[in-house]
Amino acid sequence: MKIRKLLTAATVGFALVSGAAVAAVEDLTTWTAYGSVSQSPLSATMTGDSGISKSFSFGAGTNFSFNWFFQANDYLPYNDWSAVNVDGNLNIVLSNVGAVGDYGNSGWQTFSTTLLNPVNGMITFSVSNALDQALWSSLTVENVNVSAIPEPETYALLIAGLGLIGFATRRRQRRAA
Repeated sequence: MKIRKLLTAATVGFALVSGAAVAAVEDLTTWTAYGSVSQSPLSATMTGDSGISKSFSFGAGTNFSFNWFFQANDYLPYNDWSAVNVDGNLNIVLSNVGAVGDYGNSGWQTFSTTLLNPVNGMITFSVSNALDQALWSSLTVENVNVSAIPEPETYALLIAGLGLIGFATRRRQRRAA
């Protein structure tokens, strides 16, 4: 009976420890929007000069990924553009009219990276209308995932705990025999 309790405790502990590594898709309705934005839990579409942002605090080694689609509703020389910014880590132009062509689109793309530096600030997705206010391009993001990778110390604690459970089980079996 005690062994079952130990195994149950170990299972719960493992779930808590490994839970940090489980990919959790962000609820985009909890992100702050500015400009013309349509939000649902899994996606957000920004049009014209608009964007979404949310404050995060996590350590180096965090995985960051999302799917995105840029629709150019303009033509050159009006080079509308879309971007993602992670404070202290990256600032990337995802696409622009020059890259997809007049009235073109990027098709669905996937972005994924491991952030090398800690983040204590905003993650922002934005689209910008360049040089005019007549034709507005849009950016859609989906399945935004920010997930920490457990540190080696976490795995070491898990292995040590499982080792102690194994030792205790073996000791009890010897006493019973």
